[in-house]
Amino acid sequence: MPPVEGDLAYTFDLMHADGIEVHTVSVTGFFVDVDKPWHIVEANYEAARDAFARMDKTVIGEGATIDDGADIAGDAKLHLGPGAHIGKGCHIEGSVVLGAGARVVNGAILGRGVTVGAHTRCEDYCKVDSGSVLGAHGVVGHCAEFSGVTFDSVYICHYSCITALIGTRVDIGAATVCGTWRFDDGTKPQVVAGHKEIPECYGECTFIGDDCRTGVNAMFMPGVKVGYYSCIGAGAIVYEDVPERTLLLPKQEQIQKPWGPERYGW
Repeated sequence: MPPVEGDLAYTFDLMHADGIEVHTVSVTGFFVDVDKPWHIVEANYEAARDAFARMDKTVIGEGATIDDGADIAGDAKLHLGPGAHIGKGCHIEGSVVLGAGARVVNGAILGRGVTVGAHTRCEDYCKVDSGSVLGAHGVVGHCAEFSGVTFDSVYICHYSCITALIGTRVDIGAATVCGTWRFDDGTKPQVVAGHKEIPECYGECTFIGDDCRTGVNAMFMPGVKVGYYSCIGAGAIVYEDVPERTLLLPKQEQIQKPWGPERYGW
C-alpha cells in the first residue's frame, strides 16, 4: 500500500503561508482516493467502466485474430492489441479489451467489460466475471472462475473460484476458493494501520499480497487479507488476516487401521 499520507489541508496552509500559489483541478468523471486495499478494486472497476463507456467501435490491432467459432455478443465492442487472439468455442458476453499478445482460447468465457492484460491467457473453459481487470503475463486456467482485480504474473488454475484483489507474482493452487457471503450477510471489519473500519465497497473480496502462494483446496473466508511473501498450505481454512512472511499450515489428525480385501467379504 502507499505510504501514510500527510494532512493535505495542513500542506495547503503551509504553501499559502509561504506565498506558493495552489492550483486546483475539477474532476468531471470518477474519483477514488486510494489508501485502502478495497480502494484499489474500486479504482480499477471505475476506470474500466469509464473506458468502456467511451468505446464506440471495435479496434483490431496488427496481427490480432478472432476465430470464426468464437461466440461474441452482437453489441460487443472489441479492442484487441497487436497479436491478441480469441479462439474457437470462446464466449464473449460484451465489450472487452485484450492487451498485446493476450489469448482467450479453448472455451473461455469473458463477461461484459473485462480487461485482459498483455500476454495474459484465459483458457480451458475458465470464466472471468464482468468488470474484472487482469494484469499482464497471467493465466486463468482450466475451469477456474475469477472476479476482481489481479496485478501482473498471477496464475489461477484448476477449478479455483476466486473473488479477490491479487498482487504481483501470485500462484493460486488448484481448487482454491474465496467465500463472498457471511452467515450474517455483513461485511468483515478491517484493521488498516491500526484503525478499524467497515469497507464501503468490495469488502467481500479476499486481499492477497505480492509473491504469495496457496496450496490445493485452500479456502478464504470473506474479507481476509494475506500479507506479502506468505504461503497458505493445502486444505487450510483462513478465517483471519495472515501477516506478511507467514507460512500457514492446517493441523490435521489422522487414524490408521489395518485394511484389506477381506473387509469387503471377498
